[in-house]
Amino acid sequence: MLPARRLLGVTLVSLALGVAAASASAPGVEARVARVEALLARAHFREAAEQAPALRRDVLSMRPSSAARRLLVRTEVAAGTAALALRQETAARICFLRALEIEPSLALGGATPPKVQRAFHAAREGR
Repeated sequence: MLPARRLLGVTLVSLALGVAAASASAPGVEARVARVEALLARAHFREAAEQAPALRRDVLSMRPSSAARRLLVRTEVAAGTAALALRQETAARICFLRALEIEPSLALGGATPPKVQRAFHAAREGR
């Protein structure tokens, strides 16, 4: 049994997380995912990598849905791409594995750079 003070703390944290989940709107988060993807397209890899952790947290705080899953997959692929460009191969692999865990049949688009395609396929084969 938890002491009353600790139980109160756990309850407050749970309520705060519930409020965060309710306040994270899909359109706002989707716009942020698109901005990170645009940063990657403009080769602003460091900025994209810096934004990825907060974006991941916000996507994870959304209510579970197919839209949230798609946003999380896009976030992980973007974070992995940025990490790979910054020569952080282990971090990139982890991001790609997260995306594949969510969407095992995930395929990257034809415009994806070959280096990213190779790292992504290596992550898929090494699962």
